Amino acid sequence: MNSTDLLGENNQWTTNVMFVPGYRDGRAPYGKFVGRLGVADATWLQYDAIDSLRFDGYDQAFVVLNTGSKGRKVQDAVGAAQRIGFDRPGDRTAYEFGYPRSVSDPAREGLPEYTGARLAFCAGPTREDPGTPDFPEPRGEWGSACVMGGGSSGGPRMAAFDPATGLGTVVGDNTHSAFFTPAGGVCDGPDDPTCSRHLVGPQFTSAITRPLYQAAQHAS
Repeated sequence: MNSTDLLGENNQWTTNVMFVPGYRDGRAPYGKFVGRLGVADATWLQYDAIDSLRFDGYDQAFVVLNTGSKGRKVQDAVGAAQRIGFDRPGDRTAYEFGYPRSVSDPAREGLPEYTGARLAFCAGPTREDPGTPDFPEPRGEWGSACVMGGGSSGGPRMAAFDPATGLGTVVGDNTHSAFFTPAGGVCDGPDDPTCSRHLVGPQFTSAITRPLYQAAQHAS
């Protein structure tokens, strides 16, 4: 939605953003909704390309959508709206969703869920990212064991998700992969055979997330 040049300067907003709820194999069952306005944290916009790991807790944003071609708001077209939770405990079972175009499990390469054609997910107990010896991670980054790769960033992490209704509470977002020991400790790297890969990201908070959410809610 926003990125800089290779020097970490000249922030530019993406000018063409479209949300397609329920996208699957090129189909748009609920219509298409053009993004009108993006709301991101000023700290992330200033530092993301310089020291993204240090400021990863600010890697979250909201997009305000126009109505669809039939004049309906997205939640009216879909028929429901997900709840959002602030300051929820991170150590809970969660579902993480995305449209990844890569996968860390060779046996799943080429499947539609890992080519960006269909929605994919991971589910399980979450752990807090301990970082690495060279880049200790700020506290508050959580995620479950997951094989989803590039393309899953920005997807929601949901607690109390009900597969029967498709509803839950969005408590965070996916930002990067991390590798943990079985006890949740720091790994030597992705090739460490004792480690597992997790998809992690910031937990939504009143301090960082709520002001962005409120700004998007009241955008004209």
